[in-house]
Amino acid sequence: IYCDFSGYSDIARGSARVMGFKLMLNFDRPYFAESIADFWRRWHISLSTWFRDYIYFPLGGSRVNKGKVYRNLSLVFMISGLWHGASWTFIIWGALHAVAQITGLWSAKIQFVIGNFFRKFLACEVIKVVNIFVTFFIVTFIWIFFRSEDVTQALKVLHNMFTGLSLVHPGISLGSFKTFDILLSFMLILCMELIHVAQSYVNINEYISGRPTVVRWLIYYSAILLVLFMGKYSQQEFIYFQF
Repeated sequence: IYCDFSGYSDIARGSARVMGFKLMLNFDRPYFAESIADFWRRWHISLSTWFRDYIYFPLGGSRVNKGKVYRNLSLVFMISGLWHGASWTFIIWGALHAVAQITGLWSAKIQFVIGNFFRKFLACEVIKVVNIFVTFFIVTFIWIFFRSEDVTQALKVLHNMFTGLSLVHPGISLGSFKTFDILLSFMLILCMELIHVAQSYVNINEYISGRPTVVRWLIYYSAILLVLFMGKYSQQEFIYFQF
């Protein structure tokens, strides 16, 4: 989902830049978020800021009592689910994110105390990695409902998670995936994550722009060749085209 949506958002941003327009950043390394709230500051930024400005803030935002804050968050995420489609899977997806967000707010003091305790024994970087892993686990778990065709399929995925390895769709088994494809996928994901890490330290666009002409064009042509040789050219719509 991330590569699909962030990928075509970057295509749109790049195409706009060629024509002289600068579109807003829509994804900011969301899977490096340290909490659900942080995730939504990084994921689909254009949509999340719209919901914040036109629904959450008019309802009172966080400037009201806790009960109303929880209500406001619930409404925003439920509406967000309905925006993606009039299906129970999207409604449950939004509701689960609301629960995760509210739980994070409700347990903020407890998390602070626990964090201070572990900081006595662990480096801040270790705690940060743990927070990223936990957030990634929660978000990925909730994605099950977003990508399932219906609630029955989502429940089947959840059932298979705890009863052994069994893929949902008929006719698909691990045997249909070649070792080379699995290794290639792993290497590409690793490459993507390394780029994400690098982005936290330096602006890659500015870094490349500051390199000598030969180096810059070598990078450009390498990227073009990667697209030509590894691109997917079959007619398959982006997942988010339906929204």
